[in-house]
Amino acid sequence: MKFSILTAALLMAGYATAVPMINPTSFNDGSVAPLYAPVETEAVRGSYIVVLKNDLDAKQIENHAEWISSMSAAHALNNGDYLNEYDHGINHVYEMPNFKGYSGKFDKKLLDAIRQSDEVAYVEEDSVVYASELQRGAPWGLARISTRDRLSLRNFNKYNYDADTAGEGVKVYVIDTGINVKHVDFGGRAVWGKTIPKNDEDVDGNGHGSHCAGTIGGKKYGVAKKSIPVAVKVLASNG
Repeated sequence: MKFSILTAALLMAGYATAVPMINPTSFNDGSVAPLYAPVETEAVRGSYIVVLKNDLDAKQIENHAEWISSMSAAHALNNGDYLNEYDHGINHVYEMPNFKGYSGKFDKKLLDAIRQSDEVAYVEEDSVVYASELQRGAPWGLARISTRDRLSLRNFNKYNYDADTAGEGVKVYVIDTGINVKHVDFGGRAVWGKTIPKNDEDVDGNGHGSHCAGTIGGKKYGVAKKSIPVAVKVLASNG
C-alpha cells in the first residue's frame, strides 16, 4: 500500500493553508507514544518507523495511512516543496500478523501528531545498519559468546561479530608470560609492552601469554580480531 503525496496535494489545492483530516485518526488523552533512538547505529535524519497497535484491522490501518498522507501533503504545500513527493510522508506500509506499521519521513509537527494517535504503539528513528561477519568453523568458545541461545547443530561452530570494528584500535594489555608478537595470527598488531622479571628476555618462553593473546585478538581464534595485544611479562619464561 503506497500513497502519493503529490496526488493528495493536487486534490486539496484549495486547502493549502489548512491541515485536512481525511478519515481522521483517534487521539488519546494527552499521552504520547514513545520515541526510541537508535543505539550504536547511524540515524537517518527525519526518517522514522511507526509501529501500530497489533489489534488494528485493515480498514483502520488504511484510514490511518490516508490521514498521514493528507497531513504530509498539506505540510509540503505549506512549505513550498510539494513537487518532491518522496521527501515527506509514508514510503512503506507493513501489515504482517505480528507487525503492523509504516516508515517514512515526517517533520516534527507531523511526528508529534503521529505520536498522539491512539493507534500508534511506538515510534523509532530509522537507522542504517551494516551486516556483521560470520566466522564459520569457529571453535566452541567463540560460538558460545556470540549468542544467548543454546548452541545447536545449526550454530555450534559459527561466530557472529562486527567485522567493521572488531576491537580496532583498542589496546589489550596481556599480563602473563609475554606474547609471541611476531606470530602470523596477530598480523603485526601485537606489540611488546614491558618485561618485569629481571634478566629475562622480551619473548614468551612459556606460551601461555601467547595463547591468551590469541584468544583475545588473534585473527583466527580471537574475539576482537583487530585489537592490539600488548605484552606485559610478569611471569618468567619457566612460568
